[in-house]
Amino acid sequence: MAETHNAMKLKIEEIHLGKLKALEASFTRHQGKAIANASVNECSLVKISEDVGVHRDYFKGEKPKTLPHIAKQYKSFANSVLQWRNEFQNKKINNEIESEKIKQQNESNLLEAERDKAHMECANLVAKNERLKVQLSEIRSLLSSSQEYMIESSFQSIQRNKRSFTSFAKAEVISPDEQLYNAEGIYEFENKALRDSAWRSSREALKKLLNRNLSMRIYLLTGMPGSGKTTWVLSNNYYPDRHPIVIDATNLTLHSRMQWLSLILPEKMKLTSDIKVCAVVFDTPYGVLVQRNSKHRKIEISHFKELYESQDEVNVLDEQFDEIMIIRHT
Repeated sequence: MAETHNAMKLKIEEIHLGKLKALEASFTRHQGKAIANASVNECSLVKISEDVGVHRDYFKGEKPKTLPHIAKQYKSFANSVLQWRNEFQNKKINNEIESEKIKQQNESNLLEAERDKAHMECANLVAKNERLKVQLSEIRSLLSSSQEYMIESSFQSIQRNKRSFTSFAKAEVISPDEQLYNAEGIYEFENKALRDSAWRSSREALKKLLNRNLSMRIYLLTGMPGSGKTTWVLSNNYYPDRHPIVIDATNLTLHSRMQWLSLILPEKMKLTSDIKVCAVVFDTPYGVLVQRNSKHRKIEISHFKELYESQDEVNVLDEQFDEIMIIRHT
């Protein structure tokens, strides 16, 4: 019996040693990304733990309880990551950054490729819209004045009917965040699998709403957890001229917003559509956000700070928004 127990213990130890090696390898990769982009946020315990699949509780040095020497190695690893981040932030390795940028250029290109792709998609949609405008102009020039009058009258009648219906419509709210609670009601923002599932189902919900023959205004919210987004949604402070659709998510980066806009803009540019897109930006001081986080969802502070520092400023023209609203904390 004792031999079996020892064999199992050795097997568990072997598994943890493998994970420690994987953590070290991931740490090296993320160091390269941080140096290439001159951003310490590219190398963090949050990203490394998600990369390898090791829960961050191990970094406290309390697990596994049956193997204290292994627990000590986990804690030592976490300390080495934190020490490296501090040195990076204190500019102790500035002399190495320029040379490392050259070595890491290929990896840097891969990191930028996704953002470049988003910009290209947006540019292609703009070009498509211009082509459609030209085609519409050519078609109208071929119509007789009586035909054009009939078409225009019919279109205005449809729009009046849409407005009279949508003025009293209830907002459709798409909130991936609401799907981040587990069966016990615990909020799991850091559960990547749960986040991916929530965002996937939310995008499918948006596709169905866009297929309706309605005048719509889509409010794309962008703000930190605790910035007041849900409170604003419940206030029903929407313009009355179109059916409101609200995307209630953090949407802090250009890439995250383009995931929604890549679905919206093709529908918006159809000749038969009547869609406006409004960015709603929540400007809330960091101190207020931290205070709210500590009382409610309690996202780990290091991850919370990474989220705050990862924000991309909304560019109305580049991102093809029709309108923008700034909601400031008072």
